[in-house]
Amino acid sequence: MTFSIARADDIADAKAAFATMLEYQKTDDARTLDLFTPDCPFTVTLTDGKASRTVVVPPELFRKQLTVSIAKKEGNKDIYENVNYAPEAGGVRVTATVLAADTGKRGPFSVLYVRNNGTLKIKEIKVTAFVPAIPPQQ
Repeated sequence: MTFSIARADDIADAKAAFATMLEYQKTDDARTLDLFTPDCPFTVTLTDGKASRTVVVPPELFRKQLTVSIAKKEGNKDIYENVNYAPEAGGVRVTATVLAADTGKRGPFSVLYVRNNGTLKIKEIKVTAFVPAIPPQQ
């Protein structure tokens, strides 16, 4: 799949797409899955404040886990601070600091939006998750 060079209106479109993502997260809207390209991996850095480990969740597993999470209807109450938008590699990179509602800790967040059949979709997502202890590698 090929993506075009960023267009002038991509930043405005990315702001709208990001706002939609936040709204869908709050309400556990099943349309959340439509916001991602089919090949979007989920990269999470697990940290306990002392050590960290980065895990890349393959797209198929990410979509399954997201479906299960949405079905729980718990809603995401995290707060996104210092949101920035910048053109990058045929799309728009959105970076922010996330204030995790469950831990009160802050960590980096990043998504790359690219045009997919004319619509901006998330091609890549990276987050940091705070955990009591780093789980062993499997």
